[in-house]
Amino acid sequence: MSTTAAAIIDDINATLAGDTVDLSHAIFMRLSDAKAAAAHFTFGDAERRENRAKLERLVQVHRALGTVRTEDHATSMGLYVFYNLFCQLASLFFHPLGPALPAQTAETFKAQRFLFLGDKQRELTRTVLSGFWRALETCTATARFEVRLNSNYPWEGQASMPNQFFLSIPAALLDDVKRYVIQSGLAAAAESYFNSKVGVCNVRSWRYVHHQTAYVDGHRDKIGPLFLKAMIFPGVVTPEDGCFEFLPTDPGTWTQVIGDHPVVICDTQVLHHRALAPQPGHHRDVIELTFIPRFEDGLPVVGGGGVVGAPYNPFAAWTPTV
Repeated sequence: MSTTAAAIIDDINATLAGDTVDLSHAIFMRLSDAKAAAAHFTFGDAERRENRAKLERLVQVHRALGTVRTEDHATSMGLYVFYNLFCQLASLFFHPLGPALPAQTAETFKAQRFLFLGDKQRELTRTVLSGFWRALETCTATARFEVRLNSNYPWEGQASMPNQFFLSIPAALLDDVKRYVIQSGLAAAAESYFNSKVGVCNVRSWRYVHHQTAYVDGHRDKIGPLFLKAMIFPGVVTPEDGCFEFLPTDPGTWTQVIGDHPVVICDTQVLHHRALAPQPGHHRDVIELTFIPRFEDGLPVVGGGGVVGAPYNPFAAWTPTV
């Protein structure tokens, strides 16, 4: 861990010392289950003022960390570790504890690291996201690739694969994404996985077409710790279309994301995944959403740019700046 990250740890420890010792202890716990941390907090009328003071101190530290500017990978990863702990602690104050999904579904999702949405979301995928599907029909004349839209993001624009045609996403379509993730249950799934509020820190959409040599080989994402990806597909998807695949266990058998309007949310830094090459005459459209924990209430949906990524410093504002 870098010196800068170590200094941040010391600052957090010092800031939360003394009269907020319980909160300090909770931050340095491994909060695999936010319910376990609830033992450190009480919400009766007698303790309401004390808990509010702890929350205000937490907000102050969050804002201070949001001013840290870094392009150092180790420091960024350290920030993400603390950001996740902050988010889980904030969930104790901002909304009641408890899984947003049925308990058994939530536990299965955490254990398997992936979750398929059921048949009920098909009509939502077709209608709420129809603007994406119409736009993708018109964006394939030339390959497009957006440079980053937010100076807090760690990547620059670069050449895309010759058979990927990226959509420039207007704000109105981001509004559609927000409606969709709420109504479909994707947001609830991500909240259950993280034990926290969440936001969508990057939206990408592209058409993937046939090419003799270009395809997405097996890999794990290295965006940073503590994120999920949702992959949303229109229509009937077959292996010939260049379907998305992942390994539930490694080694193991590839699971294909195929069928009628399939949607999967998964931890792609853990699960090995790839995309088959579309066969001649076939293509595959997709919307990809990157979820990370969220400190505050609300569900921001940000189009960070054409490259997969999340902010260097997740404590800073996510609002895109051109």
